[in-house]
Amino acid sequence: MFRGLSVFAGGCTLDAARAVAGADVGLVESLADKSLLRHRIDEAEQDRYWLLETIREFATSRLRDAAEHDELKNRHREYFTTQAARFTDYRFSFDRADSAVFKADRANYRLVLHNAVSDRDADVAVSLVASLGSVWLRTGQVADGYGLMRAALALEGGSPADRARALQRTAVTAIELGDYTLADGFLDEAERMGLDHDDPRISYEVLAARTLLAARLGDYTAAAGWARGAVEVARTIRSDSLELHALRMELSMRRIQATDRAVPDRQELEGCLAVAETLLARAQSTVGEAHVRFELAAIYFGLDRYAESLPHEQFFLAAQDRDSSQAMFSVLRIGITIGRLGGYPTAIALLAAARTRWESEGYEPDHEDARYFVQLESSARKALSDEAYERAVSEGQQMPLEDAIELALSLHAP
Repeated sequence: MFRGLSVFAGGCTLDAARAVAGADVGLVESLADKSLLRHRIDEAEQDRYWLLETIREFATSRLRDAAEHDELKNRHREYFTTQAARFTDYRFSFDRADSAVFKADRANYRLVLHNAVSDRDADVAVSLVASLGSVWLRTGQVADGYGLMRAALALEGGSPADRARALQRTAVTAIELGDYTLADGFLDEAERMGLDHDDPRISYEVLAARTLLAARLGDYTAAAGWARGAVEVARTIRSDSLELHALRMELSMRRIQATDRAVPDRQELEGCLAVAETLLARAQSTVGEAHVRFELAAIYFGLDRYAESLPHEQFFLAAQDRDSSQAMFSVLRIGITIGRLGGYPTAIALLAAARTRWESEGYEPDHEDARYFVQLESSARKALSDEAYERAVSEGQQMPLEDAIELALSLHAP
């Protein structure tokens, strides 16, 4: 069992140790008593056991001497490939408990995907991208995941359904990182595969991704059209959750079109407000409610009703995984709102904190947010002395994202 535990990266739960290395509680406790095995509580509040790296290297050498390495590597791959399936629908049904479970074993999933790519095992590699693409995007280390996703898709093979989903997941990650041309190509291929296999779920996911891509390119009319198509597919599937998601996307495009102009279309925004309140009543989960509340916040912002916007933005932030791009984005939006309320030092600090983390992950702001960044920075420079402005920027750049989130959640409109 000691030799077998060396195949894990970043440790393992007792269930994983049992399935892969034949562990039981008595053996685990025996190794821990001899200081060969360490214990901690992981991000998912599970018992996690791990080997110090020097001890792991020794155990790996013993595993190779015993000619057991390939067998244990295969068990490790099979276990985590099976576990990955729980994340397949994460994009539309994510919760923070799943995020924590993934992060606790991220190193193991990464190792299995890396090995599958190295071994040119397309079945495993493509399946893992199809399952893990969305949860990886939401939980950080995105550039690393994107590189492995692309490497997996460069292999020939994998089931058509897995490849279509892997293409869509990788396309969404490419959009978030500003790689729009590559994303468009991935979506073309995913769409063809979805049509070839008459899979409406894949068609829905492609339409949702095309909505995001068109919005990032500033073509909100096209984005609204893709969103309307997604609504129709969701109704065909008879999925209330997907229909609500698609209706929210369509609402978002209407709202952006109404505000992406010198003078916002207040009448259209009032219409959007009525739609958002209807969608809020239909929300079936905290996640669904949070995304509708984000739209409410943006509509109130467009109507210059910043004090009403803030609590909806904070609700959205509180529902996010704190390592996610959504959390960084939410801190940015709260900073912009606080700036409109006159709290420039806090606004600039939040902006700097979130952008520092955002840019380190490689994310690209969309057209709307980039415009708000420029407006906030211009207004703050006029309102603050040069010294006060630079001090706020410096404080934000040194502020851990967790502290920035807590600050953003604690704010109140004056």
